[in-house]
Amino acid sequence: MAEVWQRDPPRITLTPDPAKGAPVVDGERLRVEGVAQAATGPGPRHRLRDLFIFVNDQKVYFKAAPDAETGRLEFAADVPLKPGNNVVTVFAREDEEFQSHRSFVAHRRVAEVAAQGAK
Repeated sequence: MAEVWQRDPPRITLTPDPAKGAPVVDGERLRVEGVAQAATGPGPRHRLRDLFIFVNDQKVYFKAAPDAETGRLEFAADVPLKPGNNVVTVFAREDEEFQSHRSFVAHRRVAEVAAQGAK
């Protein structure tokens, strides 16, 4: 009987925490911070390859693991937001076929000054 290793995807923790609801901001950028960590356990040691962030359909941040032994990546990025709702998605990859992601919605308020100037 051959042994089969079960893999767990990388874990991603974020600030702002998606479990606390959608952040609402007035500015053009939102600070996204966190940690991606490869799962540990029996079997081969897992390593992270890279991490990237999309806002809506645009890649806005990329960080490669500094070496082949990295099982943890910390990140911080000021991501751009368009007015209204924006979907922010953080991806952590171990390889081309094995990754995880976390998403949340961030809302950028429309500037009141611009709305008053249109009258």
